[in-house]
Amino acid sequence: MKDPYPLSPEGKRLGRRRLSHAALRWFLIGALAFLLLSEPLALLAIGGYQRLLSPHKGWRCSYATLHGGPSCSEYAEQAVREHGLINGLILLNRRFEDCRAASATLREQSAVAARGQGSKAPFASR
Repeated sequence: MKDPYPLSPEGKRLGRRRLSHAALRWFLIGALAFLLLSEPLALLAIGGYQRLLSPHKGWRCSYATLHGGPSCSEYAEQAVREHGLINGLILLNRRFEDCRAASATLREQSAVAARGQGSKAPFASR
């Protein structure tokens, strides 16, 4: 097993390097700032997506189309506000999995309708 404490050129054991109090203080201030600012920044990014990108993309959330209710971005905003950033992201990941499954279902329904074997397609494919 390798010795975790290096030796100085004189052969003395140096021991573990310690953080200075100032370095530790700045680390804790940075971590606290990240935790305090990350949730508002995430909500700002979601709001920017909803206002700037979503109206121009040309399709609606598959989950909301198939099941009704809020779109994924609306759900993300609600989840982050109610559960915080970390738990909100975990819930959003599950929602994205459900949205992918809903998208596959809608594509299948659209293909069946295009062949004339079913009812009207829920959305037109491009």
